Amino acid sequence: MRQPSYQTQTLEHPNPVARFAHRARLRTGLRLAAALAPRDGQALDFGAADGRFLHQLGRRRPDLRRLAVEPFRPLAYPFIRLRHSLAEVESASVDLLTAFEVLEHLTPAELADWIVQARRVCRPGARPAGSGAVMAGPAPPPHPGPRPPPHPPP
Repeated sequence: MRQPSYQTQTLEHPNPVARFAHRARLRTGLRLAAALAPRDGQALDFGAADGRFLHQLGRRRPDLRRLAVEPFRPLAYPFIRLRHSLAEVESASVDLLTAFEVLEHLTPAELADWIVQARRVCRPGARPAGSGAVMAGPAPPPHPGPRPPPHPPP
């Protein structure tokens, strides 16, 4: 059985609620990245999928150099530079490091290595931006005040 494309699983999801959530996260990430990246800086997106995020970031911020780290998928945008791991990225070369909904997929050992490599590739003053998926569902709303005793005293 063929696995659905990344786009079908995210931005073009058949479920309208899932599709809305993915598109909203993309818009929020783009606003955040566009605001955090310094002028003429380099933005690196870890887990870039097909490169759509960096492509759209470049439309908002054409001054940025864009670099994707994506080990599993080819980029749909050939003008974005591609690396297959952070180890391939030059030290102290990144001004903005994004990792949206990807770090939760790493094993503890991979995450520890990611932290070491992320620190290595970021310039002093580099800005991180990221998010993690809500994997346990929504949290219940907080109770508005003190809870009454479960039963009145006898």
